[in-house]
Amino acid sequence: MDEGLAIGSVHSVKWRGEIHKAKIVEKKRKADKGEFTYYVHYLNYDRRLDEWIDASTIDSTDLVEDTVAPAAQDTVIPAPLNEDRKLTRNMKRKFEEMNFQKLSEIDPKMSDLEKEREEITKVRNINTLQFGKYLMQTWYFSPYPDEYKNVDTLYVCEFCLKYMKYPESLTRHQATCKRKRPPGRLVYGKDTIRAYEVDGKEEK
Repeated sequence: MDEGLAIGSVHSVKWRGEIHKAKIVEKKRKADKGEFTYYVHYLNYDRRLDEWIDASTIDSTDLVEDTVAPAAQDTVIPAPLNEDRKLTRNMKRKFEEMNFQKLSEIDPKMSDLEKEREEITKVRNINTLQFGKYLMQTWYFSPYPDEYKNVDTLYVCEFCLKYMKYPESLTRHQATCKRKRPPGRLVYGKDTIRAYEVDGKEEK
């Protein structure tokens, strides 16, 4: 039986009208034909562009070396923070954006946990999100329950934030949902735009 292309191999792939090098991150068989589709990472591009593609867009005869830039291979996480120093929310955000260190330089236990997290989140599990009238493409892995991990589109009520696997479920829910606005505290409002801050501990 054909096992498809090897995970970790790098091939030339047609992407956005041009040829790019991409690494095979994961693969799965199509239920109807038994053919493989591949989840790929385009070398030297952000992970948010990773996607599932058909085998027809991959040149399987062109097996190339992984030439991703060295800096891009170093996973980074925030460096430990001095507990005696009190930071405002804005200062914490600045710290998280600016103070990084390489995975190889941190505590071995933290390194193992980070590697485990990377393995779990390497494949974007939900491709699109239907939120009210808006259909949005997702960028990264989302920690939804296992039953939702391979859902192509997740349907979310724009008022109570309940999520569902099927559009019919959302339609039935909208007929009975009593909320008229999202949960949480309104933190910004201008014209037709509203932004709410939701405390997950309070709003379950």
